[in-house]
Amino acid sequence: MDYSSYIVLPKEGEIYSILDTVASEAKIVCFTGLPGVGKSLYVQQFAYIALQKNRKISILQWDSARQSFETEQVLKIYPEIDGVTHAGIRKSCGLWSRKAVYDWYQLHKNDNEVLILEAPLVGNRLIELGKKTKDELEPILSSDSTQFILPVPSDELRKLIISKRVNTAKNPNHEMEKADAQPHVLMALYLEICEVGKKLGMKKQLNENLEYDTSFYESLYRKVLRERHVKTLFVDEAFEVNSVYDVRQKFSKLVPSTEEVSYFISLVREKYPTDEQLEIAVNNWYVLK
Repeated sequence: MDYSSYIVLPKEGEIYSILDTVASEAKIVCFTGLPGVGKSLYVQQFAYIALQKNRKISILQWDSARQSFETEQVLKIYPEIDGVTHAGIRKSCGLWSRKAVYDWYQLHKNDNEVLILEAPLVGNRLIELGKKTKDELEPILSSDSTQFILPVPSDELRKLIISKRVNTAKNPNHEMEKADAQPHVLMALYLEICEVGKKLGMKKQLNENLEYDTSFYESLYRKVLRERHVKTLFVDEAFEVNSVYDVRQKFSKLVPSTEEVSYFISLVREKYPTDEQLEIAVNNWYVLK
């Protein structure tokens, strides 16, 4: 099948060039950054580029994965508050993700399939994939066959993305848009990384009103991902698609099984028996030891 008509990125542009190269060379590709910076669009466009190269695709996305943890039973233990996923689910999902990526790699390391990851990192949203950890997965994530892609929209484009998020929340074009972080959550998450920046010695890079700043944003994520290979997509143009989740090909989706949900929830409850211990661990998501 020809997917070229679904690719809206200009082929002569730098963003297309970066994604095209990564689609040819990488085994695992992780799109990272705050919600509301365009990750899902570039996941979609990268997928089409990879499909054009006859590569099969598996995908692990934060929103899809954490929804599997949000069972009635788990939500009684770790309830969502004001639209924010509970720290216990964030930690459980992150621990599961390393196992999931390793299992996938063992199955596909010798074929042409590519694994796409979508990991916000902020607030312990799959930060485990960015942390250097002594396990069998680490040599894979730290090799150049794994690439992290960081979209960095201009100030004007980010404002446009957030305004569209308000509209899609009211009139979603796709089922997955209902799970998108709402504007008040997006603002709170940016303020969170501002506080993280202060703790990491980046206070001078913050502007006075703690408003979105492309240089600070990119620098902070690169600091957090210093153990990974990172490519930045500087974006100042909006691209129109019906829905960023509208991918015309069924991929293999990596989501936890019922047994895995139970195991990792139990693991987190055992490791962090009190809410205070759990909050401390999750609030220190950016500390990479």
